[in-house]
Amino acid sequence: FNFTQSNNDAGLVRENRAIGPSAGLQLTVNLFDGELPWRVAGRGRTAVRAADLRLREAESAVRAEAGRAFSTWSAADSAARLEAEGLAFARENMELTRRRYESGTLSYLEARTAQVKYLDAFTRAENARFEAFRARLDALHAAGRMQQLLEEAPQAGR
Repeated sequence: FNFTQSNNDAGLVRENRAIGPSAGLQLTVNLFDGELPWRVAGRGRTAVRAADLRLREAESAVRAEAGRAFSTWSAADSAARLEAEGLAFARENMELTRRRYESGTLSYLEARTAQVKYLDAFTRAENARFEAFRARLDALHAAGRMQQLLEEAPQAGR
């Protein structure tokens, strides 16, 4: 049971009374909420564009980091190969020096110098191998493929 009375000075009927059940639909539109709806939509579009640009920037940074890491790995691997080659030459030189020293045609100081050069070449080769391995780890990390290294580790131990 509902009783409603409406006074409306703008309409044709001054007063409206209804007794009994009633049903209706009410529609409200907020005209003055301080902002126009198309401005809210425009700000939303701008926010979506800005987020898309940030995503592209992040993807580009990841690609650049992976490329840089791969280049570093490639350079370190080349250096390790060159140092291994240098170590082989130093080992050969050390062997020739040992033979000359044992035959008596070389002084102790010259033999010792050859030993020091061999040890320096060995140290450089090991350091280069370590740097190449570390660069490989960085490249795999940047590419998101560290799992590959973990899968290769048991195979390397065989």
